[in-house]
Amino acid sequence: MKRYYRNFPKAKIDEVKVEVCQAIRRVAMREGWTQKQLAFYIGTSSTRAGHAVKQQVDELTLDQLFRYLAALYPKFRVHVSL
Repeated sequence: MKRYYRNFPKAKIDEVKVEVCQAIRRVAMREGWTQKQLAFYIGTSSTRAGHAVKQQVDELTLDQLFRYLAALYPKFRVHVSL
């Protein structure tokens, strides 16, 4: 799979990852889900769900995070400004 964001600075990619993690965490908190329940709803392991909730962005790719967010918000949109 091509990584279209390959030429962006890591710091900028990490900023986006943190924002997506925060959105995922907000949903889990609002719904009162445990880490295991969140993992079920986003279709991943409890460990990966924990990485998202704890914003351990070095453990996750943007692709993974966007898939998780799409599981929670099928019509989510990403706005990028350079």
